[in-house]
Amino acid sequence: MYRDVMRLSRWINKQQDSQRQIARRLGISQPYLSMLCAHKRRPSLQVLERIEELTEGEVTLRDFLV
Repeated sequence: MYRDVMRLSRWINKQQDSQRQIARRLGISQPYLSMLCAHKRRPSLQVLERIEELTEGEVTLRDFLV
């Protein structure tokens, strides 16, 4: 079954926090978060776990494999 994946950048756009604030909450730099949003980098397992936790499962490993 196809699942509509939620991209990190779309999730961030729905938030009231800036990309800088979200990066801080994830414990990463804003430029690194920007690269993740653009799929220019893949997060480490630790960062991915924090992303899944912060987004309450709306952004998952699957989003970075597509």
